[in-house]
Amino acid sequence: MSLGEYTVVKAAKNLSKEVSAGTIGTIVLVYSKENRGKEILFGYEVEFFDRNNNTIVFPSGDITMTVEPDDIENFQMSESERKDWWKQFNFSSENSSEDKDKSQEELKKDESVSDDPFAKFR
Repeated sequence: MSLGEYTVVKAAKNLSKEVSAGTIGTIVLVYSKENRGKEILFGYEVEFFDRNNNTIVFPSGDITMTVEPDDIENFQMSESERKDWWKQFNFSSENSSEDKDKSQEELKKDESVSDDPFAKFR
């Protein structure tokens, strides 16, 4: 199984004290090389996230972990799981244009928000 950069994955097993099986992450780098027209995969550099969707910072200060191909698996969400996941951000891909217009009107009422981001410097 060859996964590309930016693929959302989950840990297939406990990888460290900070990364247990099922922890979600994103591939940020693929370690591979081509030999005689065939890709040889060595591993991945993965940024993992905690339950609050914050990047896990390892004791060494690193924010990524080097893993082998068998350490992770592709993370797939059903349509209903995806919608439920987005709800935590109070954001839905199904927001109507009416809702978006209301949000823009609320922003315009806030005097600190301007169409000109440099207005306060002029």
